[in-house]
Amino acid sequence: MNKFTKTYDVTIIIPFFNSKNFLNKSLKNSIQLANKYKNIEILYIDDGSKDNSYNLLKNKILDKANIKLIKNKKNNGPGIARNTGLRKALGRKIIFLDIDDSINIKNFISMINKFKKSNHLILFNYRRYPININRFNSISSKDTYLRRLKKFLIKKVDLECIFTCFDRKFLIRNKIYFKSGIHEDVYFMFLLYVKYKKNIRKYNKIVYKKFNSKNSITSKFSERHLKGFVKALKDINKYLNKNKNLKKKIYNEFQYRLRGEYVNLHTRIYGSKVKTSLKKKYCSFLKENLTSFINKDYKPITKKDFILKTIM
Repeated sequence: MNKFTKTYDVTIIIPFFNSKNFLNKSLKNSIQLANKYKNIEILYIDDGSKDNSYNLLKNKILDKANIKLIKNKKNNGPGIARNTGLRKALGRKIIFLDIDDSINIKNFISMINKFKKSNHLILFNYRRYPININRFNSISSKDTYLRRLKKFLIKKVDLECIFTCFDRKFLIRNKIYFKSGIHEDVYFMFLLYVKYKKNIRKYNKIVYKKFNSKNSITSKFSERHLKGFVKALKDINKYLNKNKNLKKKIYNEFQYRLRGEYVNLHTRIYGSKVKTSLKKKYCSFLKENLTSFINKDYKPITKKDFILKTIM
């Protein structure tokens, strides 16, 4: 980026795949936001859609200078699409938005104006529909980086990247990018909490509206979902094996997380609608890939710990 390149206060990155049913609602929100806040860049990243989403959106944004459309040739999942947006972005700050969600415009503008000159990590409040599960208040701006990381590992912090405002230069400088597949947020956010050592900032008003759609990529369950989540846990384990000092500091929390996720995945497999033969296959995959990371001598302290003793 040279000195003649235009920069924006913030770039919102919106990945999508075969999402024509959500385009009108999403674009309406984006246009309203761009009209209210001029120094914003909104990037729609088409992750290889086959349903004409790209052309439909292209025709609607022809005259919108700060709403742009980029197309990936192949479908590699939302993480790779977000990476494309991150590399193309001209905003000082980065926010990731899912195509079926929306931004509270008034609160968004207030937040950006408040923290415009700050390069801190900003956590903003959100609301899920129809069920409001919210972990915003479980993390404090006074938490040390290690305390934040431990809270992330025991799931007191929301795992998704969409409720955070990032400093673009920090992400690029520290090579914090998404991996391919589903549940790509998990390792991305782990790296963020490992590498970000400064204090965070929090914005208490609702900025993000998350709609738990039945068509959401994470609302379904398949072999791809299972392997994606297991891969994220394996990537964290691999990172910690290379960073022994850090591993010692967060060993108990990571073990707690592994045990809980093993039971969560096992429960989800048997609660899914796949054939019994596939359920057995998935459980074998789970056992083969996660049990070697879990300390078998743990003392059960939660209900899931006791369940794990019977299924692992």
